[in-house]
Amino acid sequence: MKISFIFFAICLLFVFSSCSSKTKENARVQNDAASVSPARINPMITDNNPEPKDNMAVQADENSDVDLDLTNKSATIVYSQVFNMLVEPEAYTGKKIRIKGLAYNYTNDFGDTGYSCIVTDATACCAQGLEFNPVAGVTNPKDDEEIIVTGDFEVYEYHGYDSFRLNNASVQLAKK
Repeated sequence: MKISFIFFAICLLFVFSSCSSKTKENARVQNDAASVSPARINPMITDNNPEPKDNMAVQADENSDVDLDLTNKSATIVYSQVFNMLVEPEAYTGKKIRIKGLAYNYTNDFGDTGYSCIVTDATACCAQGLEFNPVAGVTNPKDDEEIIVTGDFEVYEYHGYDSFRLNNASVQLAKK
């Protein structure tokens, strides 16, 4: 019994000592890798390469009076762009935006009526709404009608919170 205990203890010491040396070696290799410049890891990253262009930036369409036309973009791009509008509203404030989505009319907790254009991502599992304030005289669409809304993006305060919308919006039914 003593011999088997001693044998077991020696085996355990051997395992722990070998793990310890491997751990030290792994730590040294990781430290060496962390000190390598990104240019050595990825040759595409150099000081000579310019920063990548922001594909989500607001750019005016030369053939239109609209700064950002999302009616001809994929569902993923439209959803991402609307999400970006809510994250970085200062980049879009004052820009004329055109978007296509589903109409949604609502009455909020304060009794105010509102209108939104709802867009979904490619799988339609996620939805994002962009409020709009139609110009006077516009006949507002029914819920779930596909619409095209064009308006000026603005940030406004509503009951102490920043809200976003397309102001002075024109609304038309989308052609099917």
